[in-house]
Amino acid sequence: KDHRRDNYDDNYDYRHNDDHYDHYNDRYDRNQTVTCESQGSRYNYCRANIRHNHVRLLRQLSKSSCRHGDDWGYDRRGIWVENGCRATFEVERD
Repeated sequence: KDHRRDNYDDNYDYRHNDDHYDHYNDRYDRNQTVTCESQGSRYNYCRANIRHNHVRLLRQLSKSSCRHGDDWGYDRRGIWVENGCRATFEVERD
């Protein structure tokens, strides 16, 4: 069982670049960037429109490690970080 999903709440840090969002068709035309930060090594969930897309770490901002599966991951609703991982992620559109 994934404890990260059990700890999900609506207190999240949500930052993304909305410049390429097509509101008429409810989709992104280009890749989206999301900055998600674990403050004080706590778990944080950052909402993003992942759906069937892939996420990759674009730029690590923290000195703490950011290993996929250990310190960060994602599901169709967003990206999670913990253990002090702070990074900018890219949601690659299919």
